[in-house]
Amino acid sequence: MGGRAAIVIGFVLAVSGCGGTANIYGADMAKAAGGSYSCNFPKQTGRYCTDETWTGAFTEADAQNACTSFGGTKVTVCDRTGAVGGCRLTQSSASGTLVSTSWYYDGTVDTVKAGCSSVKGVFVSP
Repeated sequence: MGGRAAIVIGFVLAVSGCGGTANIYGADMAKAAGGSYSCNFPKQTGRYCTDETWTGAFTEADAQNACTSFGGTKVTVCDRTGAVGGCRLTQSSASGTLVSTSWYYDGTVDTVKAGCSSVKGVFVSP
């Protein structure tokens, strides 16, 4: 899961920004009300899908941009059917909170748990 973890972390950092009130796209995070977005990555080695929710963090346009820049496509919500497990990451700053849950469909529960632990995430069952 090492390569996939790097992609997921990159996606999370891209959509969350790294502190302050502006994210990497220059949007003023303090003005956004919050929302949700799901992105499927069917062609990555080890298919996965990420559900994101946020409060005051950024806009849906920012999430869409991050999703497509990593080769994903928007979905209504990630399908947990056949998922081995998920990894939930929560990032908070003065400007908002982002909760990202990535669902993995390949590998084993142990590999998902190990990869999740390596990025300081919390394993969740489908």
